[in-house]
Amino acid sequence: MAGLPLCATVPGLRVGGVPVVLSHSCAHRHWENLGTPSGEAGVLYGRDFPVCAEDVRPFYNVFGHTVMESPLLRAWGAGIDLGCVYGGSLCAFNPSSGEILSEGRSGKDVE
Repeated sequence: MAGLPLCATVPGLRVGGVPVVLSHSCAHRHWENLGTPSGEAGVLYGRDFPVCAEDVRPFYNVFGHTVMESPLLRAWGAGIDLGCVYGGSLCAFNPSSGEILSEGRSGKDVE
């Protein structure tokens, strides 16, 4: 896992005129510092949400890591972690169409 990126821009995909970035947790607060240990730790471990105006976002962020009861859909991004690991649902989001898919947990752990 150490060699995997914390964020990935989806080539050719744009929402609201900005690129789509997939990340482990919400990347907006940590984007400027992503190449530093503190920026990378923020994207890896952070459970925070952006707190500035929605119209200043340089990218549309699809992220997880912060468990919610339902998907968080905003102009700046989508939080889709519904707590599958804790017994909640698994969620997927299509930024092109805005479609959300979720599936309740079967009760079986994957080995």
